Amino acid sequence: MIQLAKSVGDDKLDAMIEPFMDQWPNSYAITKAVAEELVRVMGEGLPICIVRPAIVVSAYREPKLGWVDVKNAYGPSGIILGLGLGVIRTLLADNINIDLWIS
Repeated sequence: MIQLAKSVGDDKLDAMIEPFMDQWPNSYAITKAVAEELVRVMGEGLPICIVRPAIVVSAYREPKLGWVDVKNAYGPSGIILGLGLGVIRTLLADNINIDLWIS
């Protein structure tokens, strides 16, 4: 895929990716799926576990400052958004789980 990307122009690459955009929300999700498939195929017979953590916070710059995909607003991003909007005024948290995140 890297060789293909280097040898084909941007317009051609965009046209090649376009059909996949119906299946995934963005190019990041497409490349993540390709990487996971590579690990699955090349790691056949190995004890592999692919973990897909939710996006933790909003975008820094792209596609625009503070952007959060609606699909990711249910995890940590949703908590931050809710606190920022004032919808969430209190939050019950389990210290054991917080300690696991930190360590």
